[in-house]
Order: sequence, then structure tokens, then C-alpha cells
Amino acid sequence: MVKKMQSDMKNPVLLYKPVDGEMDHYSKIDKRDFLLGIMNDTQEKLLELYGKNCIMIDSTHGTNQYNFQLTTLMVHDENHEGLCPLQHFFNHE
Repeated sequence: MVKKMQSDMKNPVLLYKPVDGEMDHYSKIDKRDFLLGIMNDTQEKLLELYGKNCIMIDSTHGTNQYNFQLTTLMVHDENHEGLCPLQHFFNHE
């Protein structure tokens, strides 16, 4: 049963580019860059529900010794009080 549930779930990895990997058609992404974008099914449903009016983005930089950035896509909750994180994007330049 657990295997069936896992096979029914979509892959939460939206984007992955390892260091030294190449992305065709994206000339500004350097071969040395690392990229990872993640969004699960629940986050996708929240985007569909609450993303029609307002989408917010927040990004960190210079917060760790490895020079990784974290960018998060968010929407308000139904009461416009809380923030629901939708997608996380890690990159290293």
C-alpha cells in the first residue's frame, strides 16, 4: 500500500541542475551554477486556491558560508493573515 501511494504522488522536484550540468536554451545559467526547485502537491493546490490575487517572493543571500540562496514563493492564507510557502528554490552561483 505504501508503494502505491508513493507511485501516485508527483515528483516535488520542479527543477534540478547540478554543478557542471547544462541547461539548453538558458544561456545566462552558468555551468557552475547549482539549481533546485521544490513544490509538493499541497503547495500546488494552495497556489491554485490563493494565487489568483497576490503572489509574494522572498529571497535570502549571504546567510551561510556556502553562498547558497533560498527563494520562497508564498501566498496569503484565506484570511489574509498568514503566509503559505508554495515553492522553494535553492541556488548557488
